Amino acid sequence: MRKPYIGVSGITLHAQGQEAVDHILPLPNHFVMIGVLVSSKTLSGQQNRYPNRYPNVRHIRSVFPIHPCALNLIHFSTDFPNGFQGELEQLVKLGGPNLHGFQLNMVWPDAEQIRAALEGKNLRTVLQIGPRAMTKVGNDPEMLVIRLSAYTDMITDVLLDASRGVGKDLDLVEAERMVKEIHDRFPQLGIGIAGGLSGQTLPCLRPLVQKYPFLSIDAEGKLRTPAPEDQLDQEAIHRYLDAAKTLFQNS
Repeated sequence: MRKPYIGVSGITLHAQGQEAVDHILPLPNHFVMIGVLVSSKTLSGQQNRYPNRYPNVRHIRSVFPIHPCALNLIHFSTDFPNGFQGELEQLVKLGGPNLHGFQLNMVWPDAEQIRAALEGKNLRTVLQIGPRAMTKVGNDPEMLVIRLSAYTDMITDVLLDASRGVGKDLDLVEAERMVKEIHDRFPQLGIGIAGGLSGQTLPCLRPLVQKYPFLSIDAEGKLRTPAPEDQLDQEAIHRYLDAAKTLFQNS
């Protein structure tokens, strides 16, 4: 299992990611995950429906901070579930030398395409399990790990995400069931949780983190100003990072 992370997603500028890393240090047992969003639309030069969350793909490599505690991931969603291998290969090049891996925001993507695009590259690869993915396994932890077995030789982490970036709160009881089943079956996998996380809600995770101190966390929706502005709120990020530091240092 790799070192866990505290994630801030929806970063579009180098200064935003650098400030996040600088704000929370030192925290020796965690990376600061900088999540840069890319979709098939933005990869082809079109505008996404959340334009303030997606950088110009030509500038991705300049967004990532250069720091030993930074974990720079592209969070990728595709419009081509049957043909995304080429997109991943393109993104490896666009990410440049400071790209550390991917979060795959896809509903049970084709495993062979992931393997073909990323095998041998030593990239951290996080498979997001969102509401649609959970529905396809009947919201059943046992069915979830059966479905995950097809991916465990090509991913490093699983992210249980009830929200998919829109701030929906995490169901802690349900999350614990899933975390336990995944960890019991695949102890080599890192496990992250997301869904409505912020400086205000992180203290609620203490019982879960005390039981599973290896957990990663990620936040996006509640770190932004309300629509239509939908901008990163630096004060909200600071509160989230401060709460994360307290949570993990005291657990």
